[in-house]
Amino acid sequence: MDFVNHTPFPAQPFQAIDQFGQEFHVFTVRQTFNFGSGELRIAEVQPDLCATDIAFDDSPAGSVEQESDYVPFKPRCDVIVNATAHPPARAGLKNFPVRLCLWRHGEGKYLIDKELVVHGRRVLCRRCWPARATMWVLKWCTLTLLRPCPWRIRLAGPCVPVPVRYEHAYGGECVVDADSPASRRVPKKARLTAEQVACHPETSAGRAAPIAHVGFDPNPTGTGFAQAWYLRAARRRMIDAPSIERPGAMLKARQFWRWLAPARQAECEASPFQVPAGFGSLPKGHPERRALVGTVDDAFIAGDAPLPDNFDFAIWNSAPADQQIDYPSGGEEIELANLCAAGSPGTRTDEGKNVYLRLRLPGDQCVLHLSDTDGRESILPMVLDTILVEPEAQLLTLVWRRTIPFDDMDVSSVELHYGTPSALERKRFVLNHPKALTSGADHG
Repeated sequence: MDFVNHTPFPAQPFQAIDQFGQEFHVFTVRQTFNFGSGELRIAEVQPDLCATDIAFDDSPAGSVEQESDYVPFKPRCDVIVNATAHPPARAGLKNFPVRLCLWRHGEGKYLIDKELVVHGRRVLCRRCWPARATMWVLKWCTLTLLRPCPWRIRLAGPCVPVPVRYEHAYGGECVVDADSPASRRVPKKARLTAEQVACHPETSAGRAAPIAHVGFDPNPTGTGFAQAWYLRAARRRMIDAPSIERPGAMLKARQFWRWLAPARQAECEASPFQVPAGFGSLPKGHPERRALVGTVDDAFIAGDAPLPDNFDFAIWNSAPADQQIDYPSGGEEIELANLCAAGSPGTRTDEGKNVYLRLRLPGDQCVLHLSDTDGRESILPMVLDTILVEPEAQLLTLVWRRTIPFDDMDVSSVELHYGTPSALERKRFVLNHPKALTSGADHG
């Protein structure tokens, strides 16, 4: 099959297979636009398709900056924002909101309306001994009817620009290395078993595994998660609290205290914190995505099926559920609040010093012009399934995709075109009515 790209954008065909063993062609296009001038324009430099998942700062333990473009199919469109939260220029701020909105032009209904709260640096700290002693007396004098919390959240710094990444949302890990002084204080029930050590990623990498390791499954890169045995072993009286939270789901000191017990970790993961606060891609290991792989049992492992029968292609949608929309038709508008520095090109500032950036998606479309071995031709529109906004770099990235089953037609050549819907419709008319081509009709 010959593939000809008539656009300035990187594009690539490849093949994939579904859970029923049916093969199909996949065509992917990546477009990069720049809004550094205050207007959305095609970037002079077009980065190649993203070949692998990339973590921020190239750290294996970091949150996902972007996932590979070589995805077979996404049933919905991901809207992802990799931004830095900038506090409004107001005195005495303890926290401030950031917001992502998306709507279709001319319609009053938001397709996405998501707000997060960003705090100045905060810490979870254990109250001093006299205060805890007073609480203990109060607890027993009331026959445990009152159980004062020995922890509190304290503001430790002013509001400053914070990257909106899952590292600053609730989550984290408790890790004690074997050569750490704290290892002697780790209780036996918290230590890794021999089987767990053998399966640990550090062991697989040829390094010594820690003696104890437990993490918050939905977001092991975050902060604020701890267990009582770890705090005692590490002699920690203070840990960082999350800086980025969702309204109505903010961490309280009493919640932290209740969740210190290992038996309550499941309760913690079932809380509103299960979906970490952020605008970026969730990792494939997140419980909500991991469940979409389907049933990987002994029968599947012993069989020759390429994927489990109940595999769900929605696993390839990396955005949180509230940032997934039906495929855009073009012209949709995106607005970001407090996710750009004041004075950035194309932004406006309101009376409260909040900074807004508004972008309108291009109305042009990517289409495929197919020819088969019998000389038949057809035009298939591609769908926009990934929108990535990077305000710091002043870039907007769009990824288009189209799947074609092998059985639909014996494709001999495919041509990629990009243009306005009216121009592409004229091309469609020419293909359907070859004799109508009498003058310089659009060949875009």
